[in-house]
Amino acid sequence: MEDRWKGQAPLFMNCFGDSLTEGFGLRKGRYWLEIAAREIHGIRFRNFGSCGSLSSDILQKAEFFLERAGSQDEIFIMGGTNDLLCGIRLSSLEKNMERGISHIAASLPLTIGIPPQVTRASVEAGWQSEFSYDANQEDYRTYISFLKELAQSLDVRVIDFSKVIPFDDDYYVDGVHPNEKGQELMAEAAIKVWGN
Repeated sequence: MEDRWKGQAPLFMNCFGDSLTEGFGLRKGRYWLEIAAREIHGIRFRNFGSCGSLSSDILQKAEFFLERAGSQDEIFIMGGTNDLLCGIRLSSLEKNMERGISHIAASLPLTIGIPPQVTRASVEAGWQSEFSYDANQEDYRTYISFLKELAQSLDVRVIDFSKVIPFDDDYYVDGVHPNEKGQELMAEAAIKVWGN
C-alpha cells in the first residue's frame, strides 16, 4: 500500500466515532487519541467523537465533513459498538458501514478503527442485558471480521484495537470503555500505524 504520510506537509487526521473516540470517563490528556497526538509529529488531530453515537450518526458527520475537506485532510472512523449494544441488527450495521465507508474512502484517505472487545462487566454496568450478552459477543466477532475484510477490499489502513487490549476487566472502566491501561495500549497501536 502506498505510504500516504511520507514526504507530505502536516496532515489533519479527522477522527469520527463514539465514546471510544471522544474519550469517556477519563481525565483530560489520558485517552488514546490525546496520547497518540503527543507522540506523532506531522499530523494534527481533530476529535469529532461523540458519546452515544450510532454508526449512522458517525457516518453522517464524516460525510458532511467531506463537503469542506481540504487536500491535507484524512479521516479515521470507528463505530458500531453502540449499534450492537442497542440491539440493531448486524446485517443493518454492516450494510450501513459498507455504504458509508466506501463513499468516504473514495473521497479521502481513510483509517478504520476496529473497536475493543466488550466484557461481561458491561452487563453489570447496564450497557447490555445478560440475556443479550452471548448473542452480542457473536455478532461482535462477526463484525470484526467484516470490518477487516472491508478495509482490505478498499485498501485502507486499519488500527485493530480488538487485538491489543486483553479480554480482561483490568483494562476496562465498565466492560466497554478502556481505562488508562487500556488507553495506553490503544495509543501504542495508533502510533504504530500513524507514526511511521
